[in-house]
Amino acid sequence: MSVAVEPLPRDTPVGVVDDNSDDAYVTSLVLRQAGYAPIEIGPSESLDGLVERLSNECQAAVCDHRLNAKKRIKFTGAQLVYRVTLDRNMPAVLNTTWASVDQDTSIRRWRSGIPSLLDKSDQTSATLTEALAIAAAEARGETPRDRVAHPAAVQIVDVHLQEEWQTADVLVPAWRMSTVVRLPLEQITQDTGLNVTELRGRWLEADVNCYARHPRDLFFRSFKVAPELPEGWLSN
Repeated sequence: MSVAVEPLPRDTPVGVVDDNSDDAYVTSLVLRQAGYAPIEIGPSESLDGLVERLSNECQAAVCDHRLNAKKRIKFTGAQLVYRVTLDRNMPAVLNTTWASVDQDTSIRRWRSGIPSLLDKSDQTSATLTEALAIAAAEARGETPRDRVAHPAAVQIVDVHLQEEWQTADVLVPAWRMSTVVRLPLEQITQDTGLNVTELRGRWLEADVNCYARHPRDLFFRSFKVAPELPEGWLSN
């Protein structure tokens, strides 16, 4: 992250949501070093309840992603950040050791509502301060160009059905002509109503943040069936 943004005020109460008490303690310590007032909040079974508690007790949040160590939490930190960001307009950061593993699946599914994604291995007072500042700027409506979605053509190159997360590999020529990006298949089928057998090679339209610098930052919204493209369109 290298965007110059205004940091949150000192002593801002920041909720720390993590199913691992040791990790929560470390994140809280780093936040305290950065001048904030961390509030450790264990994940509960109710996503709505957790969103409500964060909204009532905190002015920002830092959330782990995999919250189901005890096998009872049915939502992810990505979902929590998405809800807090879009429903409560609260600055929130997804802070996880699983950033690279889950970026194409359970994180990408909610990426449009995650302004800041941080790998815990990069967690410092400086990186957390900047991640929270970026999230706060977006909450104020100061959305950077690489987080703005534009209508784009999307080609489905392949689908993967024999996995824990069924996924699709897609090309977005408006972003990069030859770089394949993977995303959850359910985003496409739920939006379009298409059967998975109809998807390989098909062109669709979606809202995509085409100015994203890195594949992990791409998000997709509102898939719909595209009109047939002219033959030889990509070679023109």
